[in-house]
Amino acid sequence: MAPSSSTKYLNGDPEHNDGVDFKKGGGLSTREVILILVLIVVTVAGVAAIIVLATQKSSPEEVGFCNTRECASTAGFLIDNMDPDVDPCDNFFEFAVGGWKKNNPIPDTSSSWSMYSVLRERVQYIVRDILEEPTADDEIEAVKKAKDVYQSCMDLDTIEQRGTQPLLDFLQGPLKWPVIDNTFDESKFDILATMLALRAYNNDLLIEASVSVDSKNSSLRIITVDQPSLGLGRDYFIDEGYSTQKQAYFELMVKAATALGADVNTVREEMNKTLELETFLAEVGPGFVLLWQHMIMVPSEDRRESENLYNKMTVGEMQANIAPEVDWLLYLNTLSDAYLFNETTVIDESEPVIVQAPPYLMNLSREVFSPDTTWDNKTIANYMVWRIVRNRINNLGKEFRDMVFEYNRVLSGADQVNPRWKTCSSYVEGNFGAPLGYKYVNSYFSADKKTQVIGMIERVRDAFKKQIDELEWMAEPDKIVAKDKADAIDPKVGYPEWMLNTTELNNDFEALNTSADDYFGNVVRYLQYTAQSGFAYLRAPINQSSWSTAPTTVNAFYLRSKNQIRK
Repeated sequence: MAPSSSTKYLNGDPEHNDGVDFKKGGGLSTREVILILVLIVVTVAGVAAIIVLATQKSSPEEVGFCNTRECASTAGFLIDNMDPDVDPCDNFFEFAVGGWKKNNPIPDTSSSWSMYSVLRERVQYIVRDILEEPTADDEIEAVKKAKDVYQSCMDLDTIEQRGTQPLLDFLQGPLKWPVIDNTFDESKFDILATMLALRAYNNDLLIEASVSVDSKNSSLRIITVDQPSLGLGRDYFIDEGYSTQKQAYFELMVKAATALGADVNTVREEMNKTLELETFLAEVGPGFVLLWQHMIMVPSEDRRESENLYNKMTVGEMQANIAPEVDWLLYLNTLSDAYLFNETTVIDESEPVIVQAPPYLMNLSREVFSPDTTWDNKTIANYMVWRIVRNRINNLGKEFRDMVFEYNRVLSGADQVNPRWKTCSSYVEGNFGAPLGYKYVNSYFSADKKTQVIGMIERVRDAFKKQIDELEWMAEPDKIVAKDKADAIDPKVGYPEWMLNTTELNNDFEALNTSADDYFGNVVRYLQYTAQSGFAYLRAPINQSSWSTAPTTVNAFYLRSKNQIRK
């Protein structure tokens, strides 16, 4: 069965993708967290009002102090994080937040620390409690599966006993890694087949293809083709200032390959060629259009203008004019067949697509896919398979976890490994948000909080509309349009109602098999499960009720393309 709206929620929203964050502890707030942050703002405003009224010699009764628990707690929080020993006229910053710096040193396991980090930490403890509580006889299957994955992640003895075998068994067929497998035959290497094999595990290499809502026609979904991410941010490959980090990345490649059986006499040479290819993909020249012939990957600063990314054409036009060396019909139809659960969706040359990085695809076609490429098949295969190896060594034993920690230490500065429970709970929370959300809402979330936050949003909406009325520079017809858009804002607060529907939750996870003693297998099966989404929505109607955040997610944002506030 195709994934439902809740599965889309689990897999994230392509328009709000946080991607990979090399800093530990990056996210934002949970539902109660939003209340705290709003209350802080309200309290500051209240303090200002009190000062003004006090100067007018008003009595406490006239001032109308807030005596609720939330106000008292927020006021205490503000006072505790001030430094009264500092003269605000000398250093207002230290006066206002100096207490925070003293009371909240950066933990050795983190490269940064903020209020959001504290809030996230609180949520992590709640998630751990949910995952470690005894499984009730009537526990729903979706929650049991989340607990299975957590338990398998915590079972370090079994992970250690199995050693490298799970990954070695995985690296077969089109996923053979030449650096560790001398049976690799360059003459039989098929770059497109390898891309599709990787995509079956939710890994986009060389080309990123997805299905998203057309930003210029929100009633339709469309295929989007783009440049993919690299193993590091682009600047790490091309900026000499990051040579230490780039070297750490190379050493991780060598260590991982060696630990998996690579020849110590040739591994550095092969991995150096692999790094050269990835650096080649990252290298760019200046400018988005005029000097495209000198580019490989389009830099982020040239992707800020949305019009540069909206290059709509047909598959046939993309084949003829953008990347003629790529068999687009074979690639896209294979994705469509694989991800539509045997439903038939034929993609032909007239299928519309949005090409977000034409310069990259032009150069990729010419420099890598062409029969005249200067890159040998062994190097291309080593690079492509390395990228999935890099992710999967996180799921192996201590030897690999230690080498990953050393690499991350160079990148982020963290001095200690996170406790295992944090690693495991973060993984489960990130991938089983709906089942955990079901437990969280039932055990920790007060229904009145959702009502209160929606009320706050309504007051913000009303205030915004009043401000529009007061704008002298805005024409009356424009004011009407702006207020109509404000009225149309869709607040998504706390959790969707379907999350409390146990039948729907269980149906969403029915196709996913889990085991309490097979962590590597659980991760791989989940990757296959998530890969089933995306193209499954190509012909599906737009579901405006879809969610991309869990109740345990520390975040709040406005999604412009859908005119939604999500908390």
